[in-house]
Amino acid sequence: MRMRLVLLLVAGSILSVLVVGVVTSRHAQIPPNSSVKNVPLSVSCAGPTFCAAVDDQGRATTFNGTSWAAPTLLHVPSMTTVDCPGVSFCLAGDINGSVFVLRGHRWSRVQKVDTASAGLLNAFGMNGITAISCTSDEHFCLVGDVRGRILTYSGSGWSPPAGLLSPADYAVDRPAGLAAVVGVSCPTARFCAAATVSGRALTWNGTSWSAPQLLTSPDPAGLRGLVHLPEIVGISCASPRFCAAIHPTGYVQRFDGNTWSAPQPIDTGGVQTGNHEGLTAVSCPTPDFCMAVDDGGRALAYNGSAWASPIQVDPTLGLTDVSCPTPRFCVALDELGNAAVFDGHGWTPPQRIDA
Repeated sequence: MRMRLVLLLVAGSILSVLVVGVVTSRHAQIPPNSSVKNVPLSVSCAGPTFCAAVDDQGRATTFNGTSWAAPTLLHVPSMTTVDCPGVSFCLAGDINGSVFVLRGHRWSRVQKVDTASAGLLNAFGMNGITAISCTSDEHFCLVGDVRGRILTYSGSGWSPPAGLLSPADYAVDRPAGLAAVVGVSCPTARFCAAATVSGRALTWNGTSWSAPQLLTSPDPAGLRGLVHLPEIVGISCASPRFCAAIHPTGYVQRFDGNTWSAPQPIDTGGVQTGNHEGLTAVSCPTPDFCMAVDDGGRALAYNGSAWASPIQVDPTLGLTDVSCPTPRFCVALDELGNAAVFDGHGWTPPQRIDA
């Protein structure tokens, strides 16, 4: 999941809103004029020879290991997020609560599975489908929405939307727009983790959801006093015994199969030097490898025991989303939808993928 902070020109003044693409994600990168379009908001890779990205014009494009294909129009509204567990299957969502399935080389027609989430804009600019995660066997997907609800896909049909939070927690979070699902991650059909904007993290055992644990982080730079941000902006699980959840303030918390750790600072320096939106996305293909990206255009890797110092990937724009199917391959999007590729050693310069 990612979200992005987009600048809009409204009645002669600039209005900042968050548009989910991923959640993750979040930034003041797009000039406030209508000429900036075709911006990929979310990317997902099944392997080094297949990725898909969806954009703000309702289009999708795929990567074959060498180049990106011409975009395919899925639907007029903006897409929000995509997940590709295999080279022949992707599931993408949009701002109207609709989904699209890629099988082979063909995208399905629009499927309206969560229309009640359409048109409901929360305080973070999130709308419609906000997060998707599918298992590698392609027979189970979990979808989260702006209303704090979860839907499941069995490979052939959809469950009705169901509230993720208890009625008591929902009553607290809903008025402030904090109930939205900001991220989901399902390494298996019997284990998923999900987090809400307010930082409530829950796990799924194949039958029911756990009680939430509230994940919060310190804010030494006073970030939340400057920018209205979610508590959690990304979550990724490599297995039922390893998940990572990131805070925009530069902290990470890990799940060990039972509990979440205390917040660990991994990228707070960028916030303190003027990066007002910090960490934006994380992807963990194995318990021994994660890649996180930030609003300063930097990426930092986890090796199973420690996080490396951030390295510059994009010198001019922030990074908004990242997908790593293996420790030797990642794709990251910047704030204009350019893509940079990690080969296990270093990053390529960002290149335009959606003209």
